[in-house]
Order: sequence, then structure tokens, then C-alpha cells
Amino acid sequence: MNNKKKESILFLYPTYVCSSNCNFCFIDPKLRKRSNDLSLDEIKNNILYLEKIYIINQLALVGGDPLLYKDFIPLMDYLGDNYFWNLKIKSFVLCTEGLNCSSKKLVNYLSKFFISDLNSCIHISLNNFYPEDRFFKKRKQAILNLAKNKFNVRFVIIFTKNNINKIESISKFINDLFLRYYSNSTFHNFIVELRLPFNLKGDENELFVSHPDYFFKTFNNICNLFFKKNIPFTLRNIPLCYLKKDSVKILDKISKTYKKVDVNKKIVRIDKQHQLKYAEISTYSDEKWKLQKECLLCNLKDMCNGITKTYIKKFKYPKLNPFISND
Repeated sequence: MNNKKKESILFLYPTYVCSSNCNFCFIDPKLRKRSNDLSLDEIKNNILYLEKIYIINQLALVGGDPLLYKDFIPLMDYLGDNYFWNLKIKSFVLCTEGLNCSSKKLVNYLSKFFISDLNSCIHISLNNFYPEDRFFKKRKQAILNLAKNKFNVRFVIIFTKNNINKIESISKFINDLFLRYYSNSTFHNFIVELRLPFNLKGDENELFVSHPDYFFKTFNNICNLFFKKNIPFTLRNIPLCYLKKDSVKILDKISKTYKKVDVNKKIVRIDKQHQLKYAEISTYSDEKWKLQKECLLCNLKDMCNGITKTYIKKFKYPKLNPFISND
């Protein structure tokens, strides 16, 4: 029976409620209310149902912010007792803004899940991590609490129109944090992610078109900041040919740290509107990853997932420009 099952990653959306409600979020604002929360029983029933169809050995709690889910503690207790400690689920990711981790009590509770043999980590989005944001101090304290307790944390540095001018200072803060608390770790604590349909002026999707030189300079400066300190990091949601072609040294170093997305993994998504037999089924490649004809000549094609033409058109990304060395 098990031989017929396919390995899948379960993306569980217990709530779409979030403190920030960023205007670039992929979640429809109409869904961000408590009435769209899953009940704890609904979550249990969905997992039991999906276990009969798939081998679910990876779980991601996403949202919204799962830490704002009203039954978060009972949910984690249930997952620990029934799936984590017996290693039915071998990999667990919690995607959050992390604000509630400013509470030492919550951090102490979470420690058993994120300082253990379980392959687990917390993804914290830094898209609103700048002094003018109303949650800046709380988010900073949360990050420090997690770092001091040596949690496996990935800091997702997201470029947006709101933080493009401050992202280098953001990166420096996280860089210093890494050197103080994670210097002996081989864990990739950084993910640089691009949410590019935002320019510095107006509402059009023209960040690259309007400010390509400024963007590339900022992006390359961040990469260099990590390279100088030999800090491992991962790029996400970016074809490698979007980097400047004169940054050959950076491209060489990225080839040693960049992790290609596994597009063969099947994703099962559960939220209030998609449950049991109505769960959403997809793969990474269904969403935005695909090598194009132009990619076949690129020296980095073996480590890059490319990007679909539909995605480029939708968000007005620049054209692909394969990296071809002079060798």
C-alpha cells in the first residue's frame, strides 16, 4: 500500500490572520479574518485523511501568522505527540513574523521543537524590519530571543518598495547576529527573497525597469556582506541571470551556496476553503519554476530553476539574460 503513496509536503494554513497585512502578500485580504481559521478538529481530520493517500513526512505551518492561531499551543502539542517525536514527520517549518517570540515564555515552550533532533526551523520574514515600522522593537526582541536560545532560524530578507533603502542596514544587523550566535553553525540562516512587483514610486510593477542599477547594487552589496564573512545563505525566487554580469566573483561564490529547488516535490495545501478531498495539490514547477530556451546556454542552468514566462509577464520582471562566460 505504501509503495503506491507519493511523498508530499503538507502546507497547513491554520489562520490567515497577520499583524502586518502587507500589501504585497500573496494572500487575498478578504481571507484575513478569524472566521477563516481552521478548527483544531478540522486540522486533525485533514491530516488523518491525507495520511491514507500520501506519505507526509514534511510539514510547513504557514499563514497568515501561525503564532496568532488561537489554538497554536494545543496544535503543537498534538503534532509533537502524534507526528514529531515518533518521526512520522521528519521535517517541520514554521513560517511567521515572529512577533510573539518577544515572549520568553513562548520561546521556552517552542525550544523543544526547534532545539532537538527534529529537522526543524523557523522562517522569519524581515520585510517590515526597519525602525519606522510600528512593530520594529518587538520584532527585534523576538529575533534576539530566538538567537540567544540557538534556535534554527532562517531570516527571509525580502526586497519591497518599503524597505529597499534600508535593506543593507537590515542585513548588517542580521549579519552581526549570526557572527555572535551562529558562527559555528553550517545551517543556512539566510534566505534572500525577492518580491519584485514594487517600485520606489507609484503603484506599477517596475522595480527593475525603473531602478535596475540601484537594485542590483543593493543586492550585490548584500551578497558581498555575507561572502566576506563566509556566511552561508540561499537565494529564492530569482533566476540567477538577474544578477549583474560583471559580478563574476559573486556568481562563482553563489554556485557554491545556492540551493536549487526540488521541483519534483508534491505540495498538499490545506486551509478553510480547501479541505479533505478538496485540498489543493500542486508542485513547485506548477507555480513559477521552469527553465526556458534561453536558459540552455547559461553556465548556471544546472543550479538555477529559471522562471516561467507567465510569471515574468504578470509581474513585469526583466527578460532572461543568460550568463555566458568568455572561457
